Amino acid sequence: MGFDDRVRFEAPVDDCIATAKRIVERHNAENANQPDWRVPGIRKIDGESLKDLVDRAGIAWDPEPPANPTLWFHPETIKKALVAGDMGSHTPLIFIDAEHGVFYYRMTD
Repeated sequence: MGFDDRVRFEAPVDDCIATAKRIVERHNAENANQPDWRVPGIRKIDGESLKDLVDRAGIAWDPEPPANPTLWFHPETIKKALVAGDMGSHTPLIFIDAEHGVFYYRMTD
């Protein structure tokens, strides 16, 4: 992996949602001629599906290398979750903690 960008911030849930919408809209506009690269917008996700997505993305916190040593990036702890984007190279993957107003963003190559 050449890069693994992660962003986390706390804000009102509406601001988190608005930010996710802008990221997805921009990504999809930049890839308008590549339909396979477009990503889905914001949607609710249940706990089991969230766990599965976090596991498949390899971003659950784990102190042992080469796993996720990032102490401040824990989307797997979300109880009331929204997700946007998708997994894939140069593809935004966004988790929103709709209970506490925490925004998580990840993009890799």
